Amino acid sequence: MKRAFTLIELLVVIAIIAILAAILFPVFAQAKRAAKDTSALSNVKQVATSMYLYSSDADDVTVPYEQGWPYYTAWPILVQPYTKSVDMYYDPGQGSKKPSPFPAGPWDAGSNQWWGWQQPMAINRESFANDLYNWNQNRSLTSMANLSSRIATTYGELQHANWVNDQHWFWSDEASCSWLSMPASNNAWWWTQKFNGIARAAQKYHGDGIIASFGDGHAKKVPRAKYIMDNPDEDSIWSKCRNRNWGPDGRRGTADDLDNDVSKFWGRAWDPSY
Repeated sequence: MKRAFTLIELLVVIAIIAILAAILFPVFAQAKRAAKDTSALSNVKQVATSMYLYSSDADDVTVPYEQGWPYYTAWPILVQPYTKSVDMYYDPGQGSKKPSPFPAGPWDAGSNQWWGWQQPMAINRESFANDLYNWNQNRSLTSMANLSSRIATTYGELQHANWVNDQHWFWSDEASCSWLSMPASNNAWWWTQKFNGIARAAQKYHGDGIIASFGDGHAKKVPRAKYIMDNPDEDSIWSKCRNRNWGPDGRRGTADDLDNDVSKFWGRAWDPSY
């Protein structure tokens, strides 16, 4: 006659299974995240290549973050003829996908272009892309000395529904100065998207790494902590973090402007040759 398991034996088996699960589940989670990171890197790499092709057809000028009036056509729509697909603008790590139904083209005018503002891939508005409204730099690929170090695009996270149309770009000075402990009640503040969008996407969805494409067309994941200074409050952002970007005198375009890995990564809005 077969002997049944005793209660103690069953408890031992259950304990062993629980231990194995505790060991393996984090491994599976890490593998899943790594696969999503690989997919996200492939996306930003393809977009970077497409922006390179855009510049080749535009006499070396980099894509503007927006173009035209009164429609303010967002850069993904300008680059889309080279990417052919819109799926790559959405972050696999966040589980974001293009809306369904998706608006029919053409997208360069009228109400159907909203998706270009609302997709989560953000471009470096002032320090890689052309910002025709603020600086009118007429940036070109060959004019920038630190192109291989310059972040061109990355994924951000929407911080508040109010800013759904501001997801397609970031300011480098603000993106490099996060305030991750900001109370949730502050999320309706416009600056929240600019300070925390990229930092929170890196922290929550990509193992604390920024999924970045660079000006020369390559892509890699870089550590958030190296390039983004987190701040305990708003005062620290204005008094400490921006000085880190602008130099000890806290002013742009002066002799003490910093020249290091961080400044080369984010760029200088005021200097299209940097």
